[in-house]
Amino acid sequence: MKYTLLLFLFTTTMSFAQEFKLNEVRHVVVRGTATMEVVPNIIKIRVTLEERYIGKQKLDITILDSKFNSIIQNLNIDPTNITLDEFSSDYSKYRRKRADVFASKDYVVTLDDITVATQLLKQLNEADFESFMFSKSHTDIISYRKQVKANAVKASKEKAIYLLEAVDGKIGKLLVLKELVNEDAEYKRYRNAMNGSNSYSPSASTMSRILGGFDPILVSYSMDATFEIID
Repeated sequence: MKYTLLLFLFTTTMSFAQEFKLNEVRHVVVRGTATMEVVPNIIKIRVTLEERYIGKQKLDITILDSKFNSIIQNLNIDPTNITLDEFSSDYSKYRRKRADVFASKDYVVTLDDITVATQLLKQLNEADFESFMFSKSHTDIISYRKQVKANAVKASKEKAIYLLEAVDGKIGKLLVLKELVNEDAEYKRYRNAMNGSNSYSPSASTMSRILGGFDPILVSYSMDATFEIID
C-alpha cells in the first residue's frame, strides 16, 4: 500500500494518507523523549548605569562609565563586544519640578566565554550597579534542536519495539508522528531568550546560583508515535 507523507510546518505533526481508518488497524502509541544540555557560547549581559545620589553627593554618569570601563578592562573584554543600547535623561521631570536630571545608559556586553561572563556578573554585583539582565544561546542551537528531535523519534521506535516484543508482536510502519515540547518554567525563559532578543532578569532567589556559574541550555523534545502492529 502506498503512503504519502504530509508535513504540517505549523503543528510539526506528520501523518500518512491512508485508505483505512486508524481504529481499523492494530497499532501501538508510544512517546519518546530526548534531552540535551548545551553549554552556551553566546552570552549577552545588559548593564544599566543610572545616576543617583549617595547621601548628598550625586553619582554622575561619567563616574559610572569610568567604573564600568575599569571592570571591562580588568577582564580584557574587547570593546567591540559592547554596544550602547539606550541613553535617556529625565528632562520631563526636570521641566515640571525643576528637580535634578538623572541620566542612564544601557550597555549590552556579548561574550562567548562562560568564565568571563561569570566574572563580569560578579564584579557588576560587587560594584552595586543598578541592574543587569542576561540571555544565552549557542551558535549551533538549531542543529542541536534537530538532533534532539531525531533522537526522540528513535526513542519512540525503540520503546515500541521492546514493548511489542514482550507480547510477541512486531513493529510495522509508522502511521502517525506528533511532536510535543517538554518545557519547565526555567526552560521557557531560556527558550524565549534564544528565540529573539529577549533577556530576562533572574529572581533574587536564584541570583546566588547564577552568580556561581551558568546552567547549560536545556533542549528537550518528546514525540508521540503510532506504529502498526504486524504478526
